[in-house]
Amino acid sequence: MKYRTKLYIAFIAMIFTTTFIGLGLVYWEARDSNFSDLRSNVLTVAATAAQGINGDLLEKIQEPQDTDTPAFKEIAHFMKEVRDANRRTDLYVIWIYTLRPNPDKPDQLEIGIEASDKNYDEYVFTREAYPEGVKAKLLNHIHQVWATPNLISDRWGSFLTGLAPIYNGQGQYVSTLGVDLSSQFVMQQLDHFRDLALITLIVTLLGGFFAATVISHIVTRSLATVARCVDQIGHGDLKMRVKINTQDEFGELAHSINDMAEGLEVHERLKANFIRYVSKHVMDVILTSEKPPSLKGERRTITVLFSDIREFTRLAEQLPAEEVIAIFNEFLDAMLDVVFKNNGTLDKFIEDGLMVEFGVPIENPKQEAAAVKTAIEMQRGLEKLVKKWVNEGRPEVHMGIGIHTGPAVVGNIGSERRMEYTAIGDTVNVASRLEKATKELKVPILISETTKEAIGDVYKTKNLGSISLPGRDQPITVYSIEI
Repeated sequence: MKYRTKLYIAFIAMIFTTTFIGLGLVYWEARDSNFSDLRSNVLTVAATAAQGINGDLLEKIQEPQDTDTPAFKEIAHFMKEVRDANRRTDLYVIWIYTLRPNPDKPDQLEIGIEASDKNYDEYVFTREAYPEGVKAKLLNHIHQVWATPNLISDRWGSFLTGLAPIYNGQGQYVSTLGVDLSSQFVMQQLDHFRDLALITLIVTLLGGFFAATVISHIVTRSLATVARCVDQIGHGDLKMRVKINTQDEFGELAHSINDMAEGLEVHERLKANFIRYVSKHVMDVILTSEKPPSLKGERRTITVLFSDIREFTRLAEQLPAEEVIAIFNEFLDAMLDVVFKNNGTLDKFIEDGLMVEFGVPIENPKQEAAAVKTAIEMQRGLEKLVKKWVNEGRPEVHMGIGIHTGPAVVGNIGSERRMEYTAIGDTVNVASRLEKATKELKVPILISETTKEAIGDVYKTKNLGSISLPGRDQPITVYSIEI
């Protein structure tokens, strides 16, 4: 078999293999990314909608006959409006309902308010047993904002489900709001990437066949010329020249061989130096590469940031629930952009605020400065949003942020593919209480002395002296940050 034929086959095999593997990896990564986005969206809908439901009213609905009460009608109307508002091309909520553990059998689930099977616009209260939810392990996450990692199936079909707890005015658990995206919608989103990958594969292969034919011909012709010249130079004919006048690697190769014939020793030294340079560069990359983060629980020094919106309860009372949800979603989008831009790790949503950590899962020697920078940018971002909201006739709100640096135990609560850390320890408690203290001290950002020592004079601070925090015997020195 001629080399040209071998080269042609090798080109085709390489193009097919690399394209297939590359597109496969991109396809699966895109599927995972899109599925992750859908989980994030259904979480956002569930979390924001749950905050818009009056838990005190929901507590009054205990039996199917309660469907005639004003409380049921108000909640059912709100759930329908949330469902309809989230039926878009990029997000399609097919079911929204409440569920809770059976009061008599806590290891079982029952559905509360749900859409009627006969009329999706009519909501009823059923207390219907939901064993499929127990099988899908929804009961394990009934008290947290959570989305199923995969599609789950029940008697009504297959869904991607998001959960968010509902609390009454005393902060006691009442029920859980469930939001379902239909499997058909989810698969349509995911199959889009499959079709795109298939089209790309076909187009690439067609182009590859043509390119392989042309390249194999050019390569073999140029290689034959180079081989003859190198053979003559190898036999001592340093006057031999390669006559290839193409503007590609073969032209560059011909130029290099001709230069080699004119000064073989110089080029050998340059080659040796180049090899040493590349080896050192590779070594430097290895030596300076960061250690992969540990997935196990460990004790680390981290910086924790808590934020909380002031006057949010008043805002919720003055505006329709749908408008409050829209405002809160707009706020979260702006704040999370700032957090992720500064390498912060979102731990969780806490009512109308955030808990963010810096220094995990990747260690950051400037974590304190990153946290303070994030807090300042969050406040400035909120100022822009407030100006916009005020112009729209909405009430003005403010935000308090507390930051503390100290030791904590951090651990992975997700999979190795998607690390989701949480922190436990006194550092978290102090940061949370500093955020609450911003309201009493009337400052937007409050940091502890340990955080202040780490940032030095990078940001303008004001010493507010020592304050006592609830649950702590020793007072703590705090500083405000000027925005």
